[in-house]
Amino acid sequence: MARQEQSIDFILELAAALHRYGTPAHHLESALASAAEQLGLHTHVFSTPTSIMIGFGEGSQQKTSLIRMDPGAHNLEKLRSVDELAESVLQGDIGVEEAVLSLRAIHEAPDRIGPIVATLAFPFTTAAATTILGGSWADMLVAAISGFLIGVLAHFVPRTTAGGRLFELIAATLAGATAHLASTMSVGVTYETAMLSSIIVLVPGLTLTIAMTEIATRNLVSGTARLTAAMVVFLEIIFGVALSQELLTRFVGTPQVGSGLAAPEWVGILALGTACVSIAVMFRAHPKALPIIVFTAVCGFLSARFGTTHLAPELGACLGGFVASAIANAYARLCNRSALVALVPGLILLVPGSMGFRSLSSLWEQDVVAGIDTAFKMVIVAISLVAGILVANAVVLPRRSL
Repeated sequence: MARQEQSIDFILELAAALHRYGTPAHHLESALASAAEQLGLHTHVFSTPTSIMIGFGEGSQQKTSLIRMDPGAHNLEKLRSVDELAESVLQGDIGVEEAVLSLRAIHEAPDRIGPIVATLAFPFTTAAATTILGGSWADMLVAAISGFLIGVLAHFVPRTTAGGRLFELIAATLAGATAHLASTMSVGVTYETAMLSSIIVLVPGLTLTIAMTEIATRNLVSGTARLTAAMVVFLEIIFGVALSQELLTRFVGTPQVGSGLAAPEWVGILALGTACVSIAVMFRAHPKALPIIVFTAVCGFLSARFGTTHLAPELGACLGGFVASAIANAYARLCNRSALVALVPGLILLVPGSMGFRSLSSLWEQDVVAGIDTAFKMVIVAISLVAGILVANAVVLPRRSL
């Protein structure tokens, strides 16, 4: 009986750790059920973005535990450590009692990436996004400044506090104001490009994609809740940008039409690699995982670009998702690691976040036809991306649930 209680404690700690570090519901439930089965436990697992319920046993003898949590933020290094620890327990290398203490130690351990490096990842990401969106050197500079300000804000305003729940609204207002001021003072800055590049680190494109994947895998409650949360964040960003635009138009003036010098093609190639590294830093990836993260992200992005150019935008997203997911699953099988470590950063360059912003922005400006048209395209691209991921999971099976 004592051994069973220790195993239950381990499963509960493992569930909290996986949720805390951003594991989607379909991965979390499968991983917990598989781990519990190997430990001789019969479980029923139900995961949502804000809670986990696990029933141990069957029928009237079932014991149910509820874990209430805030939505998890991706920390790929700690997720990798949790994955390795769980593998050691299931192989019998360490006991479950020791593993519980190790899981708590992983949670309490400081991040390898310090606040300065984490803050600098934001301007590098926004500047690289400017090049990918076809912006000028001036747009890149403005986006980098906005990204730095957002990074500083993210460091000083934790997401779990009352003020942190307004993070996207405040950050979007700040980014919109920076782009507006720069475009009124310089003809080299294109307001829309600089603004979109600045908020690229805010748009919940990954949340939207995960929500669609959860719905497709029949995790309907978690997927619907996550989808609703993504829509609310989109609305907060739209309101913040509109607020800054309205106020500054009244007191500063209307942005000028940009005519800055476009960056050469080689800068776009450099920006793609820079974006991959900075995104990995933002997700707190282990330095040893950088090569596979960059390789997965670049291959997925180029595949999507190829499919968009030679097939259709929707098929491009499907091809990019398939390639990124297939590489991540192959990495998981060959290196005995979690596929999420390589997959999550690789999807960032593929998710249709900017389309969602443009859609709601058009609706805000009462351009209903353009807004609905863009929203429909966003949904199609998201479904296409999810389809590519699901097909890759069927063709290249990961080593296990996580």
